[in-house]
Amino acid sequence: MSMMPLSEIRRIKESVDADWRSKIADDVGRAWNLDPGSPRWWRSSASHVFVIPGAPRRFLRFVPADTETALRFRRGAQLASDFPHVRGLWVARPLPSKSGDCVPTVTTSFGPMSAMLVEEAPGITLDAPSLTPQHAREWGQALALFTQLLPALMALNLTFPPIAESRLNRSHSFISCSLLLQDPRTHT
Repeated sequence: MSMMPLSEIRRIKESVDADWRSKIADDVGRAWNLDPGSPRWWRSSASHVFVIPGAPRRFLRFVPADTETALRFRRGAQLASDFPHVRGLWVARPLPSKSGDCVPTVTTSFGPMSAMLVEEAPGITLDAPSLTPQHAREWGQALALFTQLLPALMALNLTFPPIAESRLNRSHSFISCSLLLQDPRTHT
């Protein structure tokens, strides 16, 4: 998924207070009955990400609803939801909101947002300097397993609801979906 416009990132960042809270994140979090003030700003890039502390740690992600980014966001959420349960591969699946939708459109003072809440995937997080030969082998094995599953993922009959005022045409949507399925990094 590509980065959101800098103006959108700045807009949310400016709503964040000294304690890393945002009324916009609180508006979005209501879809999952999150306590106001519990989402804390983590980062903004391909989506706005707020962490909800506690166990299990959860991440509230959202993007403006009437954008191309929202369409990719929904596709990634559906791919994550449909990803087969396979030992050794973990995917952070979106949690249903109180309406039952995994990617609801939420009304905020900044306009409608497409949002999802995910639990942190199990396992350890490593940066390049802490990668050991064993970790590299495990990562390679997981990548090989994912590559074996790719034909099954591409065969999924993914359907996506239209997004109001989308500037995407059918060809662009098809190409984007095909690329998404070929490169799993784009949905994270």
